[in-house]
Amino acid sequence: MPDQVYRAIIPIRPAPPPASRSPARKRGLHVRLVVRVSGGLSAAVRQAAHGEGLTAGAWVRRQLLDRLGMQSDADARSGRPVRMPEAHQAAIAAALRNLAAASASAQSDDPASAIPAIQAARAILVPLALGRPAP
Repeated sequence: MPDQVYRAIIPIRPAPPPASRSPARKRGLHVRLVVRVSGGLSAAVRQAAHGEGLTAGAWVRRQLLDRLGMQSDADARSGRPVRMPEAHQAAIAAALRNLAAASASAQSDDPASAIPAIQAARAILVPLALGRPAP
């Protein structure tokens, strides 16, 4: 067997870790602000936020932005969605029934009877879209 020349194995250096992103490039919110409040204030914030379809954190952030006269899409954005109240769901269902009746009337021989059904649906949907209580 011929003599083989063995070469020393040179270890390969691992790649350096990727540079961490600066806070300005991070997605979402990167600073946490913890504030202690009473149970009553917490309940009031939760109720007001729920009424506007927001999380409590998003509602508080919007209040702070308004108070400070600032604008920030990232801060105004809400987190996980808040469940729609059952009263709103019922009102939307009634509006959809009115629209179905209006559609049937418009396709029949009496399209003029569709107007009251459309107006009834509008009376329900517009307040809900504006964040007001359902009629």
